[in-house]
Amino acid sequence: MPPPPSTAYPPFARTAQAWADLMQAATHTCHTTQAFWLEAMLTRNHACDYLRPYGSPRTVAAFRTQVPLCCYEDLRPAIEHIANGASHILFTARPVAYERTGGSSSGSKLIPYTAQDLADFQNNLLPWLADTVRAFGIT
Repeated sequence: MPPPPSTAYPPFARTAQAWADLMQAATHTCHTTQAFWLEAMLTRNHACDYLRPYGSPRTVAAFRTQVPLCCYEDLRPAIEHIANGASHILFTARPVAYERTGGSSSGSKLIPYTAQDLADFQNNLLPWLADTVRAFGIT
């Protein structure tokens, strides 16, 4: 049986607050933080099939000059291959989850997530949750 809310929230709130503090500090170096994140992603995924024809860029500057802009429809065939079990198409890790968007403007879209993607999502969600906990006095 889970603990009552009065004891369940403090550990979560402390963890969320720690992430909120980290994210707040990162806002002062937003450009550097974003460049670091993108370069880490490129380092992990430079060998995927999608980036190989563009020289497998590993830096933000190389990515900007070598990889053309695209939209979801350009990537749809690759995402369908991933959903059918193919690997190393758009990223090198295996997807662990998929999300279907609501499709308000052009139909629903399937979004694959790797374990790292989910961790990034969680790390960026925690500061918002910490603010919610604080704003509503959840204890």
